[in-house]
Amino acid sequence: MCACGNANPAFWDKLPEAAAAPAAGRTEAPPSAQTPSYRPGTLSPKQKRFLALLCVLLALAGTCTGALGYIAFNNRAHKTAGSADRDTDGQKKRDQKDGEDTASPDGSAPSAPDALSTSETASPGESIATFTVPDFRGKEYDALLRNRDYTANLQFAKAEAHSDTVPRGQVIEQSIAPGANVPTGTQITLTVSKGPSEFPLPDVTGKRFETAEEELKQLDLKCKKEIAPNHGDAEAGTVKATEPAAGTVVREDFTVRVYVWGESSVEIPPLPDTAVRPDKMSKQELLAFFNKSLNRIKTDKVGFQKTGQTSYDDLQFSEPKAGDIVKTKWKAVYSFDKPRVTAVKKGISSDNKFSPAGKPYVSQLQLEDLKYLNCDRSGNDYVITLAVKEETNPAATDSIMSRCFDFLTVDEVIDIYAPKVKAEVKRENVRISYSNCTAKLIVTADGQVTAYETAVNCVLKITDAEIGSHNLRTDMTVTLTDTAAYSDFDY
Repeated sequence: MCACGNANPAFWDKLPEAAAAPAAGRTEAPPSAQTPSYRPGTLSPKQKRFLALLCVLLALAGTCTGALGYIAFNNRAHKTAGSADRDTDGQKKRDQKDGEDTASPDGSAPSAPDALSTSETASPGESIATFTVPDFRGKEYDALLRNRDYTANLQFAKAEAHSDTVPRGQVIEQSIAPGANVPTGTQITLTVSKGPSEFPLPDVTGKRFETAEEELKQLDLKCKKEIAPNHGDAEAGTVKATEPAAGTVVREDFTVRVYVWGESSVEIPPLPDTAVRPDKMSKQELLAFFNKSLNRIKTDKVGFQKTGQTSYDDLQFSEPKAGDIVKTKWKAVYSFDKPRVTAVKKGISSDNKFSPAGKPYVSQLQLEDLKYLNCDRSGNDYVITLAVKEETNPAATDSIMSRCFDFLTVDEVIDIYAPKVKAEVKRENVRISYSNCTAKLIVTADGQVTAYETAVNCVLKITDAEIGSHNLRTDMTVTLTDTAAYSDFDY
């Protein structure tokens, strides 16, 4: 950098004289044309240009460094994501192998929730697991839900409908046809029977109101509780009667007026400590006490009086003329007009007068046969009530109905009923569905029966019956109710 003035006199002494013209009186150039002078500490234009170029180069270097860092970061992120995906795929394959290893030896699916699967989109080259839909019609819906093979491969949805032929709780129809192959996890809707739309009102007298209310609600009936004055020794809180009476045909949502005993002003004497207490027994002990008390009637040849009545309702025929013919013969099979009364004295065999007719026992029921079993105290007596499960076309032996009730079998319908109405019926065309079959026993603590009542309800359906020589074929449906009451036991 140059310095102005006399800072360096020797420099000026060496200049040619032309350069010293101003000293010789020559005219000076205008200030704008003069060579600029610089003060100490300032930059020349060349230096400024160099400094600007350096700044631009530093900015470009910073930009390139940032871009290279961004690219390197993205590459590392992609590598990390790919590694995670591979780990996830490997875990899925290990889970699938674990599921295969834990399958039961018979090939059934593992228990829920692992067995419950939903259909997934398979990648190219993979196949979707399928399941062949069984025929669920006529099977108990609750039993299907307990089948691990079904619940592992299908998702069940439930719909309900009334049926006069399919017992309550059994499947009427299904949304996917039997035999269809569907992906595992497919939802299938099963329509479950609610039983007949009209049915006889069960007998709930003697039961605790809470028990009676629950029983009626299971039949989709409504209850209205009424307190009845209790001037005797009836147990407060138990059902005195219903309106309408037991056996009356009702529909769902029907309101039943239930009369319940109020508090009694009569003090019931306490039972001795040694007395048997059926109301304190387990279900297994109570059923054994029920069977033993009833069976004494036949083994000890106890006398009694029996009243019974059979009624029919909703008699329908697909061929009206055939219906007219059968109706004229119907009362030849059963007597419906008045109760049947039978008196059996002590010492006379009651085998054919006390249900089941012709059997050496009265009851051989087992716990698995029952829908419910209850015991309530009434004074010093006990009221045991039970209902058996629904059954279709029961056999004469080794069936629920055969262990406690008189009932119709398919053979009896063909051999006894059909000839009397001049009809020819094939065995495979007969369907007898029993439901709401109940028994009520009033018994002392020492096992002596005071009263016993039974009610048997069934829907009899015959298809394609030929009526005698009239060349008529018809489908027939009839609802039958048979009640029996035993009293005046003479031990």
